[in-house]
Amino acid sequence: MTPAQLTKYRKRVAADVTGAPLAAILAKLEKAGYELGGEALKRVPAGWPQDHPRARLLRHKVLYIHKNFGLQPWLGSAAARKQVVKVFTDAQPLNDWLERNAG
Repeated sequence: MTPAQLTKYRKRVAADVTGAPLAAILAKLEKAGYELGGEALKRVPAGWPQDHPRARLLRHKVLYIHKNFGLQPWLGSAAARKQVVKVFTDAQPLNDWLERNAG
């Protein structure tokens, strides 16, 4: 994210009205086996409480989800398309949130 996007992202993460839906989106994705990734600081950045309920998200400078499928028989076949489409479909709520709230 650009510095302006990162500032906007953190403000939206910190606000309950916009941050709580992001946390819910990520909880659903993690329950489905996705992992949260992206460059993150070791501590919550200055200006935000260290004990903020979404501190983990405030630390992120980049945010994405990923899923390790391991070696599967469908890799390298036409069946992989179905899995790729599912990942993109599952990630759409996160992508939408980021577009609306970070630009």
